[in-house]
Amino acid sequence: ALGEFLRSGRVFDLRPASAPRVSVLVLVHNRAEVTLSCLQSLALRLNETPLELIVVDNGSTDETPEIVKSFGSTFPLASVVVPRAGKSIALNEGIKQARGRLLVFTDDDVIPERTWLEALVRAAAANPSANIFGGRVCVEEENMPSWVRKSYNLRGLLTSEHFKSSEPVRYGAGDYPFGPNLAVRASKLEGIKE
Repeated sequence: ALGEFLRSGRVFDLRPASAPRVSVLVLVHNRAEVTLSCLQSLALRLNETPLELIVVDNGSTDETPEIVKSFGSTFPLASVVVPRAGKSIALNEGIKQARGRLLVFTDDDVIPERTWLEALVRAAAANPSANIFGGRVCVEEENMPSWVRKSYNLRGLLTSEHFKSSEPVRYGAGDYPFGPNLAVRASKLEGIKE
């Protein structure tokens, strides 16, 4: 019965009534073990309040939905199930559910650094005229095919590996952060939320 409820596309909402300052969106799909590692890691790092975690399940058929539900008592969590395949489709549904002023995006196979969320929130507060924030995304080289490892462009394109600078910098025109270490002011995504 639980599996059918989760796959129905309905939302179970365990969020607090007050509007959060930050919404963290995590996309998951059929990777129960890595989802478990990601959520365990997030549980140690999500101390920002008020905050909500939105897990967007893009039609998982393994144990992923049960793992997500098991974290409902750990932190404010909403789960959105999107059976139709497609990362953009799934994230757009997650964005519609988000209530935070800053939307932070990551994926199920990411283990964030200890100060990850704090750094994104601090960057947004310190730069009120900026709308998109991001940071370094490191990928384990042993998990990359050699033809990807040897190409700077393919590494970023196919693995989301990203490193602009070890110091805070502004991105120039046409240059922007991407991948699973990204934050956007919700006000800039209003068209999606309608």
